[in-house]
Amino acid sequence: MKLLRHLILIVALGFYVVLSIGLQSHTSAVSSQLLVNGGFEQDSLDSWKVQGGGASFSRTVVQKSAGSYGVALVSNSFSEKRVYQIVSIVGGSPYTLSGYVLKNDAQVDSVLLLIAWYASADGTGASLLRSDETDPLDTDAQQFRLLTLVTTAPSEARSARVTGVLRPATADQVTVYFDDLSLEGVLDAISTGTAAVRSRVEPVQTT
Repeated sequence: MKLLRHLILIVALGFYVVLSIGLQSHTSAVSSQLLVNGGFEQDSLDSWKVQGGGASFSRTVVQKSAGSYGVALVSNSFSEKRVYQIVSIVGGSPYTLSGYVLKNDAQVDSVLLLIAWYASADGTGASLLRSDETDPLDTDAQQFRLLTLVTTAPSEARSARVTGVLRPATADQVTVYFDDLSLEGVLDAISTGTAAVRSRVEPVQTT
């Protein structure tokens, strides 16, 4: 009997070790960068869409927080301008949105980052569940500033529209700059949590 108990203990211990290693490997693999070309280093901007009349969106080598390129979002009308990308997400899971923004024009009312959560798989339709946004940048600075949002997707959500928002204060041409936009989160529904939103703005030095 004693030998049998020892054998059972050894088998159980081995199973626990294998299970622990498997879970650690799986957990490390589920958190990932979800945006395509968020650093704008690739030539094509096809993964991004622009919304708003009189808007244009292009890469620039002059204004960037890091790397070789940033992007300029230009407004030529009073309407709000948006540049966005739709990604698949797991409902009830935590996500972190971040990005560097340069606003240095008094004719720009504010700039912010936003996540809109959808029950649909492609970020479309009338099934918008809710939206979370960073604190808006409404002051001017000569350097890029980091915007960060930590939140949890609604349990019913299946996709998210990640958006950079420009709110002009004039119909004249104004420009803001974005770089290193990022949405990090789980690719597999391992854990869920209570929805909590935290937002912050941090100045950074342009390199």
